[in-house]
Amino acid sequence: MLLLAGCATPSGERIDNIPMYGQPEIPRSEVLKKADEDFINQAVAGLGSREVASRAWATEADKYMAEGNLDFAMRRYNQSWLLNPLNYQTYWGFGRVMLERGKVDEAIDHLEKAKQLSDDQYQKVALLADTATAYSVKADRTPVEHSAERARYFE
Repeated sequence: MLLLAGCATPSGERIDNIPMYGQPEIPRSEVLKKADEDFINQAVAGLGSREVASRAWATEADKYMAEGNLDFAMRRYNQSWLLNPLNYQTYWGFGRVMLERGKVDEAIDHLEKAKQLSDDQYQKVALLADTATAYSVKADRTPVEHSAERARYFE
């Protein structure tokens, strides 16, 4: 974990504050790959499976999200992603954080991925609402003279 704390992109942004640690665009060093492997092994040993551990880390991320701590939330969503890259909750979290950071297009991409992966009918409504919010923000930011494009996003 300490190894991840000091890692940054060329722009100075911490890689643990970027969805999926910036992968595949930002390659993982061997040291970070080893740290990832150790983390996964410890999480699985404690919780029994990668899927269960991924859900636990996503739940922890949601708590940070509710507190408004986007950096800690993103770090936990990244750990959730490491544990299970097919966990829809992780992409949903990535989308929520990106939307809060004003990165609407990136938020939409992650929310759409979450919709594809989601198999939880009870959470589907909330996921769809968050996705609709992202599209509404996108529409609102689209210039008024592009009325057809705005209408498409609102739709």
